[in-house]
Amino acid sequence: MAQVRAIFWFRWVFVGIGLLVAAGTGAWYLAESRAAGAAAAWPQVSGTVVETRVDQRRSRHRNTASSASARRYRYTPVIIYDYRVEGQSYRGERVWLTDDREWPDSRPARAFLADYPPGREVTVRYDPEEPGEAALIVDGPPVWMLLFPVLGLLFVVAGLLLPRFARRPT
Repeated sequence: MAQVRAIFWFRWVFVGIGLLVAAGTGAWYLAESRAAGAAAAWPQVSGTVVETRVDQRRSRHRNTASSASARRYRYTPVIIYDYRVEGQSYRGERVWLTDDREWPDSRPARAFLADYPPGREVTVRYDPEEPGEAALIVDGPPVWMLLFPVLGLLFVVAGLLLPRFARRPT
C-alpha cells in the first residue's frame, strides 16, 4: 500500500514539474518569437558604430566536489551606435532584440565585434512607437530552446505512464 501511495505522489510530482517546465519555457519562447516577429516589421535606418567593447561579467558557481566557490566569467559584445529618426538623434546599445549573447571566453565576443569597427555604417531597426528602442539584429530565440518545453512534456507523459510500469510484474 505504501508503494502505491509513493508511486501516486511521485507520479504527480513528475506531472507537476513537467507542466511547469513546459508552460514556463513554452510561454517564454512564444513571447520572444512574437517580439521578434513584430520587430521584423520595424522600420530601418542607417546608423554609425561609435564604440565597441567586450563586457566581462563575473558569475559564481559552487563547486560541489570541494564546496569552494569558483569564479567564472561571461563575455558579451557591446556595440554603441548612433542613428536618426525624423531628425531626432538616438544612441543605441542593444545588439540583439531578443537576448544578449554571451560566451565563456572573450575570443568569440571579440571575433563578433570584428565586423563592427567604430565608424562602420549599420542598419538599425527601431520601434516606430518608441524610436529610442532599437536593435541591430532582430532574430527569434534559438530553435534548440524548444527542447525545454518538449522535455517538460516528456516529464508529463512519464508521470502519467508511471503507474502502468510500476504495476507490471517482474
